[in-house]
Amino acid sequence: MIKKLYAVLLFIIGGIIGSLLFCALQMKLKDISFNEVVVTSVADFSILVLFVIIFGLIFRIFAPALINKQKKAASYIEHDLKDVSIDAILIDAIGVVIGLVVALIISMSYRSLLPPLWYSVITITLYFVFGFFGFVVASAKVKGHRKILDSRALRSHEKINSGTPKVIDTSVIIDGRILDIMRAGFIDGKIIIPTFVLDELRHIADSSDNIKRVRGRRGLDILNQIRSEFNVEVYNNTAKLRHLDDVTEVDVKLIKLARELNANLITTDFNLNKVATINDIKVLNINELANAIKPVVIPGEKLLVDIVKHGKDREQGIGYLDDGTMIVVEDGAGHISESAFVTVTSVIQTSAGKMIFARINP
Repeated sequence: MIKKLYAVLLFIIGGIIGSLLFCALQMKLKDISFNEVVVTSVADFSILVLFVIIFGLIFRIFAPALINKQKKAASYIEHDLKDVSIDAILIDAIGVVIGLVVALIISMSYRSLLPPLWYSVITITLYFVFGFFGFVVASAKVKGHRKILDSRALRSHEKINSGTPKVIDTSVIIDGRILDIMRAGFIDGKIIIPTFVLDELRHIADSSDNIKRVRGRRGLDILNQIRSEFNVEVYNNTAKLRHLDDVTEVDVKLIKLARELNANLITTDFNLNKVATINDIKVLNINELANAIKPVVIPGEKLLVDIVKHGKDREQGIGYLDDGTMIVVEDGAGHISESAFVTVTSVIQTSAGKMIFARINP
């Protein structure tokens, strides 16, 4: 109901504007005042109705779009001004005022020397030039003052921020191993967590599915620990993320953001890893790192293994190394729930990791 009333109101406003334009046209054609405008003929009445309908429809159709654009523009300006201090705004305003005062003093010196038209044109130009010049000078002073104040902070973070920045995706935060890797000092550079990753993590933590909810909340706990211990930036630069609003997939947003920031991407997602590599983005995959640091086992090596269950074949037993690598032991079915010395016969690399085959020592 409210939408219908809003539409009728817009049509009425457009109709009023159309009728005013009709009156202005009559005043121009008949050289009369506004109070002397009278609709006496059928032709004039038809033209008036036509103006009302046309401008009513135009205002009804295009006014909402213009209002939405103005709202978006206002929100963008508001976001951009969030990072600007009140002091900087005041100094810039003072610079503009000083420029306008200088332009006023100069314009008074040649007021009697020029015709009115030329005087107005030159004065308006002078106000614009000196006002803009005052703004530029004031902004430069503010930036120079900020550089002096922030120089110590920049030097203190120079070592931390050295290296290529890293963008973290949701899967890495939920996985949790990134915290131990960072504590071990294997990751340098600034760690960047985009706001849309935080939003996805929050949605997972609020999921109705119990498993997803537990994983999401664990991810939030890991994230809080990372932020408290390391130099982590929650990336909310609207100038960079504004064009990503229309992108629905988080993986696509991560790839585009990493390309724009010239950053590496940290993930455990196999598909995201492949797509990012195709887009020439360096990927640091936690799973690949875990596989790379597993101890090397060669055929002929003897190991002590706890055999915990039966294998696929009747005579096989299954055991695991400390890092989780599975060992298939031939003739190990008779040693379930026992520790046995085995000899490695072969090692197979699969997409899920290494698989070791061994036999019981005689």
